[in-house]
Amino acid sequence: MLTQARDAGVVLDYMVMTTAGEREAETRHEQAATTFLQAISEEQGLDKEIRQPGLVGRQISVDDFYGWHFDRVARRLRLPAPDDYAEAWLELYRSHEGIKASLAFELGYGPYHWADDEDPNNAMWVRDEITCTYAHAFSDPPYSIRGSHADLEQLFLSIDEEVLQGPDDGTEIWWWDGGDWADYFLAGLECWGAWVCTLRTSSNRFVAIGASSSD
Repeated sequence: MLTQARDAGVVLDYMVMTTAGEREAETRHEQAATTFLQAISEEQGLDKEIRQPGLVGRQISVDDFYGWHFDRVARRLRLPAPDDYAEAWLELYRSHEGIKASLAFELGYGPYHWADDEDPNNAMWVRDEITCTYAHAFSDPPYSIRGSHADLEQLFLSIDEEVLQGPDDGTEIWWWDGGDWADYFLAGLECWGAWVCTLRTSSNRFVAIGASSSD
């Protein structure tokens, strides 16, 4: 399935892992994110060192994880018209307390708007982003989708069920900022976006998902 995703143009990397011990939730999620970054960096021939200040993350809701592009009730990927797309994201930004004062951005990059009001082309990542936009990577990757929407949607749902095991309101999910402290993120910081999500799918099973891509 993951090979099919890459063939379609989806820019996500995945890893499933198990952890042991009774550490706090944040510590276990951070360990999963770090393990993912080191392993995927090595696989891609990148430096796997995690530099200081290291991971910055927070717990998010399942709706923030999926983002606007996935209708959880209908279980459908959304492919909005350009005007609808812009309006939806603008409304999300206006409603989010952490970035109400940072609206001088140029619409067009989906969720990956830069937070530098004086220079909207400067790839500054928005702290306390409204959503992790996992579904956005499926519906609107940098070079567009190869194949039909129906096939992509079926692939999305298959990964959701078999790899992510159907996240719901009770699923523990952490989102981690992309930054220049890990080489995996460098391509995404140039353009399309860079982040990692970790999901606890059972007491000791974690799934890590990362996105980092440049055009």
